[in-house]
Amino acid sequence: MWPAGVPERTRVGLGCVAPKPAAISENGLQAIPSSQFLQTLCVPDLLKTVQKILARQSAELSSRICEISTAPAWLCMGRSLIRLSEQLGESVSGHFEIDATQEALAQITGTTLFNVNHQLSSWEFLGLVLRRGCTIVIRDLPAF
Repeated sequence: MWPAGVPERTRVGLGCVAPKPAAISENGLQAIPSSQFLQTLCVPDLLKTVQKILARQSAELSSRICEISTAPAWLCMGRSLIRLSEQLGESVSGHFEIDATQEALAQITGTTLFNVNHQLSSWEFLGLVLRRGCTIVIRDLPAF
């Protein structure tokens, strides 16, 4: 039951709403029926690719959970900064800049804001990182 004017949507997850699956054609991006999208997933090569992506992401998530539960906080933070620099980092004059708050880094590493602040202060004293507002500048990535 959708209010008037709301396009048809597909429900996913816990009450989240996502637009219908889309396909790219000569006319641009177009919505396709869910049944047609599911048939597309039955193409063996596409299905294998999706399975590989899901397996890789599952293994990475499992690795991160083990890391957070067993490794010291400073090691988790270092590895997280390396991952973030690869995924979101911007190379600026030989350094990597990551736009992330200390709160976000604490959530990613499964530790407290106090621990993140303390570790970044230690690394800043050693010249490894520099904090500028919501940006963390990694000066010496190989040191991590």
